Amino acid sequence: MSHFYQEVGENIRFYRQLRKITQAELGARTKFDQSYVGKIERGEINVSLETVEKIADSLQINPNQLFEKRLPKTNDTERVHLEKINLLLAGKSSKELRHIQRIIKEILLLKEIEE
Repeated sequence: MSHFYQEVGENIRFYRQLRKITQAELGARTKFDQSYVGKIERGEINVSLETVEKIADSLQINPNQLFEKRLPKTNDTERVHLEKINLLLAGKSSKELRHIQRIIKEILLLKEIEE
């Protein structure tokens, strides 16, 4: 199968595991059989955009996140931390996000001063 479908499958597995969801649970949420979810994650089948959308909705992410290539410099641990931060920020208002951004900037500035 295509390398593209393998990457999509790896991204699905990443986000599923990040949310501590089993293949069976994802299958139940999407109305797909668990074995079908496994084949998707292994990149063994071509998935339609409709399927990608159902999976993304079930994982509470944007479908485009399933198509993103991993950056070579970003290891899985960093990726997990960044996605956990994204989960925490989801649903926050613009005002709350501006405050959080200021706090993060202050923390980073303090870190630079300490070094």
